[in-house]
Amino acid sequence: MSFQRRFLIGIAFAGLSLLLLGQAGCREKGDVETSSVVAARSAFIEGEYLRAEEGYETYLQSYPNGKYRLEAWERLADISQYVRNAPAKTIKLLESSLLEYGGDPESVSRILLRAARMRTALKEYDKASGLYAKLLEIAALPQALRVDIVLEYAHSRLEAHDEARALALVQQAAATPLAPELAARVSLELGLLRLRLGQQLEAESLLREVYAKTDSPQALRARAGFALASLLQEKRETGEAVKILESLRTLYPNPQVIEEQLKALESNSK
Repeated sequence: MSFQRRFLIGIAFAGLSLLLLGQAGCREKGDVETSSVVAARSAFIEGEYLRAEEGYETYLQSYPNGKYRLEAWERLADISQYVRNAPAKTIKLLESSLLEYGGDPESVSRILLRAARMRTALKEYDKASGLYAKLLEIAALPQALRVDIVLEYAHSRLEAHDEARALALVQQAAATPLAPELAARVSLELGLLRLRLGQQLEAESLLREVYAKTDSPQALRARAGFALASLLQEKRETGEAVKILESLRTLYPNPQVIEEQLKALESNSK
């Protein structure tokens, strides 16, 4: 089953209870507006995307102040992105919904993040940056989501060859009080970024910090350990690099990767 199909099925089942509630409301109240959107919703669930698209477009034209407009915009974006594979049109639909929607922060952040990711995928990095910046202005963002956004924003700036802005974003996150797991994640990303920028001394300190914290998630410690071993290899500190790789056997689920790293280390040290 394709990703697009799995995605749409997921949306369909997630909205099934809402569909049934809407149908019940129609029977009880004779609500023409609700009946209109329920018909489009039903077509979407049944995989009749052309009918769903027409239904949602008609709804947006007919009800300029309708209570289901956000749903209509998002489902039209789903059809555009996952059925028609039209990312540029999808972004326009998402951004159009934001122009008229001043609702709850959760919905706004969901739409902004989706649009920012699509702009990044299209290599429209400056436009993506504007969307990421708007996201970070939302005070009610959950801490974990804020960290995700900062790191994606930084990656987008790296793709645009704006290393200074990427570093500033991750440094700012690292200076913010965070839950321990999130703090370890940000420290790791900052270490990897400094390593990429050739700042080996600062990178090594951060990588050692994450690697040494036994209460950090194993996956983060393992990533830090692999990066640290690579850095030590470059510094010709082969013995310590070997020790770190050996220690990762209890943290990393694939021993073959560790064996290959050790063999490469041995080969390069000869």
